[in-house]
Amino acid sequence: MSDSKGAMAPPPMTEPRAGWGALGTALAARYARSSFRLARDVAIVAALFLPLFLLRGSRLVLLVGGAGVGFAIACFLFAHPFPTLLLALGLAYAGVPFVPGITSTVLLALVTARLVYDLLAGRRVDLGPALQRLSFAVFVTVGVASTVAARDPGRVGRSFVEIGIGAAVYTTLSAYVDSTRRLRIVLVTLVVGLGIGTAINLARELSAGILGLAALAEARFTTPAAAEANASAMVLNTVIPCALVLAAWTSWRRAWVFWISFVLLLVAIVISSSRAGVGVCGLVVSACLVTEKKLRKHLLWLPPAVAITLAVLPSQYWGRFVSIHQFGGIILDRSLQLRQHALEATLDLFRHHVWLGVGLGNVVSNTPRYMMLPLVAHNSYAEIAASTGIFGFAAYAGWVGSGAWEAWANLRSLRRRGATEASAYALALFAGLVSFLLTALTLSVQFQWPLWIGLGLTNALRRQRERAGGDIPSVVGWQRA
Repeated sequence: MSDSKGAMAPPPMTEPRAGWGALGTALAARYARSSFRLARDVAIVAALFLPLFLLRGSRLVLLVGGAGVGFAIACFLFAHPFPTLLLALGLAYAGVPFVPGITSTVLLALVTARLVYDLLAGRRVDLGPALQRLSFAVFVTVGVASTVAARDPGRVGRSFVEIGIGAAVYTTLSAYVDSTRRLRIVLVTLVVGLGIGTAINLARELSAGILGLAALAEARFTTPAAAEANASAMVLNTVIPCALVLAAWTSWRRAWVFWISFVLLLVAIVISSSRAGVGVCGLVVSACLVTEKKLRKHLLWLPPAVAITLAVLPSQYWGRFVSIHQFGGIILDRSLQLRQHALEATLDLFRHHVWLGVGLGNVVSNTPRYMMLPLVAHNSYAEIAASTGIFGFAAYAGWVGSGAWEAWANLRSLRRRGATEASAYALALFAGLVSFLLTALTLSVQFQWPLWIGLGLTNALRRQRERAGGDIPSVVGWQRA
């Protein structure tokens, strides 16, 4: 759709706007229809607040005041779903001190409630291609059916809680990221949030000076978004392409923010000592530098700088990486031994429960039969196969694979149309999904937030591409001159 001058018109607003006048009109209409409704509602409120009057002293004031402030904040967040979604994602990735981790989930619940309200009001949400939706529905069905074979039904419940939270992330991103500008704002939130969290953790570790550096070498660095070093590297790898693309498509007055974030994230991956993380990072960063035109000039200095940095690292750092060659013979590295045994046990569980598996999340409940230790498979695909059987594995592969294919289709289509900035964002999303899928070969992270975020943003960009039917306009004021 374009105006008389041929310029692309901005996408229509998708959040219904209703002022306080509409709320007053609705309340007036409610009580005008019945003479006793107001008295009844007052009686209900008085009955609910009666226990408060049993309290004494300042507790009553604090409780009533806190409830009032909390209700007002909840109403404000409910009325602004997209900023609330940004706040949830930013807090989840930043891990700000003194902010409970459940805060992001509560904010996400508010956004989800708003989306349900909008759906009841007649709004439509595109949840992705038919194959992706069908695959996900089949996977959930098979996951429910696999409960009959579960040794620990509680782990099944926790897995479905993770799936439910992830589905909320995917759905809200698909619904409220309805323009290129909003897509960019989400990417900025992820990069800056994870950069802040990484800086906080790095400052905490280095606060002891030389002792802090020694602790980093021994304990391995983690981010607030994930408590384990390898999982931290996975999260970092999914966001690093976004930092590169944002740095390339931002004016020089603001680009330094994203370059600093990129360096922080890169340093965090290196000092995490994650073998898969470092390898995937090198692959993805190199691919982004080569395929994105605005990044090719950085090939002159970025790879040499990284190579020099890696060359000056102490020899102890490379001990974990050198041990990889043991896969060809006798494995002495303790970590590799556990991974090999866990993977073999998981594959054996799949062979003995090929149809329905052992139940979602129940691989860890069955591995003690093989190795006296409760371990996950350290391979998301093997974990899914052993948990839900051949049908669940096929459905999961179809769901994730169709999402990755859509990311690739976005990249090809937008580059063919000449939508350079939008194609750069498509490259960042595709690279992030590839990073996740590669890292999933060495970790059991089948329902982590980065997957749902990548798929949700990919679906949002697909909707924008199909709606525009042509070039998606750049975000005015952000592109590099």
